[in-house]
Amino acid sequence: MLASGLQQPAHGMEAEENPYLEIVKRNAFDLTNTPTNTQQKAPEPLKANDIKLTGIYLRNGVERAAIALIEKDKKNTKPTYLQLAVGEKQGTVEI
Repeated sequence: MLASGLQQPAHGMEAEENPYLEIVKRNAFDLTNTPTNTQQKAPEPLKANDIKLTGIYLRNGVERAAIALIEKDKKNTKPTYLQLAVGEKQGTVEI
């Protein structure tokens, strides 16, 4: 039977004569059973839209911000325009 890579592990006298066991004993790469860094980075929040500030203006004594929302997946569509004052919120955008 030909078993090129399926040889039985060496036991007894054969194990002592195996020159490759020194590689495992030396542990040249400092291998361990546990990973060194077990903490994972928090996933970055998904960016749904590009938000562009198109202007700041004063209307009836209230400062407002003009914003253009461009959908990330649909670059060729018209942007959605918002005009919000300080403290106002529309969707996921808050000034």
